[in-house]
Amino acid sequence: MLASKTEMIYGISCNCSVDSAIRIHDNNQAVQLYYISKEAIHNAIKHGMAKNIDISVASREGKISLTIKDDGVGFQNKLSSNEGLGLDTMSYRAGMMNAWLSINGDSSGGTVVRCTFKESD
Repeated sequence: MLASKTEMIYGISCNCSVDSAIRIHDNNQAVQLYYISKEAIHNAIKHGMAKNIDISVASREGKISLTIKDDGVGFQNKLSSNEGLGLDTMSYRAGMMNAWLSINGDSSGGTVVRCTFKESD
């Protein structure tokens, strides 16, 4: 739903793919992943000027990874003092669910945000 709303509101391509076997049983984890995705999309559009965003959720070796990849101008590690709040919030949300968060420039341009955590039983 987030991907289709993004397409409708901003007029960009936003695709989402989720491994069918993934089940997130913890409501808190699901909420944190939603808001991390929302912030990453917001940053991709506002700061990265992205025209294409891909969201994926995959399971591998007992871990679930949420990945948001865009084709924008890339991630600049140099932020002014008022620009880092969204990144801090994403990091805080990842920490609330014992996840690892990485934000990196992609070799082909754009930015990749990845949040990875252990699958729960």
